[in-house]
Amino acid sequence: MEKERAQVVMVDVKKSLLSSHPENCYYITEIEEFDSYMESLVPTLRERKEAHDRDAGRHFAPIAIFVDNFKTAYEQMLDVSAKRMEAIIRLGEGLDVYLYIAEDADAFCRMHAQGEVVSVLMAKENTAILLGGSFTSYPVFHSEMSGLEKNQVLGEREGYLLQNEKTTKFKTMSMIS
Repeated sequence: MEKERAQVVMVDVKKSLLSSHPENCYYITEIEEFDSYMESLVPTLRERKEAHDRDAGRHFAPIAIFVDNFKTAYEQMLDVSAKRMEAIIRLGEGLDVYLYIAEDADAFCRMHAQGEVVSVLMAKENTAILLGGSFTSYPVFHSEMSGLEKNQVLGEREGYLLQNEKTTKFKTMSMIS
């Protein structure tokens, strides 16, 4: 799929999803390609921002960017790509551009504790999909769940969808091998 027309972008620098990624997405395995994609997205973001400023109710075709193994990708990407990710978090919802990152809970929390801006902003948004462990494995996120519920260890293929401190427990249908 051409990067300029992609509405779903998957960044997988460790190539862990190589055999099972959706065919209808722009699949990136090299960080240089991600940096190039982020640069190519700038005119689209600029056009959407200008259109949104003229008409705040306007909607666009959604663009979803998924970054697996975020810590590894972040350490390899250009600083300007990280800044663009920050801009997407701050402005993206109004422009129908969404960023999703996946990382081990400990690594994500360490990045947050060290002040890495993308992880801090993601935690501040308090919208996440949390897989495995217990809710207490993710101390940077907040939920209305009781203490007992937060300590409950999730079963295989279970997770939480967190939106505005409301938590929905779910179970995935299949695992990526």
